[in-house]
Amino acid sequence: PADVKIFRSAVVAIGGSKHVIVENLDIRRANTAIDVSESDSVIVRSNDIQDTLGIAIYLRWRNTNCLVENNTVLRAGNTALYVLTGEGNTLRSNWVAHVTDTILGYRVSGDQAGLGLQQSRNNLIEHNYLLFGGGFDYYFEHGSVIRYNFVYRTRGGGSPHGTDLRVYGNIFSINWQ
Repeated sequence: PADVKIFRSAVVAIGGSKHVIVENLDIRRANTAIDVSESDSVIVRSNDIQDTLGIAIYLRWRNTNCLVENNTVLRAGNTALYVLTGEGNTLRSNWVAHVTDTILGYRVSGDQAGLGLQQSRNNLIEHNYLLFGGGFDYYFEHGSVIRYNFVYRTRGGGSPHGTDLRVYGNIFSINWQ
């Protein structure tokens, strides 16, 4: 039928790796665009990602010293950028717009946050732009710094839940409708 939309699982999946660079990709219609697990010093930079049903860039399970920088995410379902149980990762200068519960006509579920942090430690989140969707979502986060981000017309700014978090210098222009 003409209405069929194809979505790929993880377009780029990296596991148990060191010193890998993923850059300059154009990824469209994926469940997860880039999925990194149990890796060290992975760089995810300058990618253009559109229409992900789940998480666009997922640092899943014990990633350390990874850099997610200068990526563009347009229309993500669950969460645009997510760090789960990692340590010492940096998410910098990413542009995220329209994290929503409907992607190309399909209803999706999840946090609908621009950026999510869960049970990870000592991450640096700075100079990101989160527009028209969700702000930050933290869950049992420890020692991370969230600074100098711009959050515009989202459903909320952030839900800090953790210990020793440092959140400062962010600009929030929230849409309360």
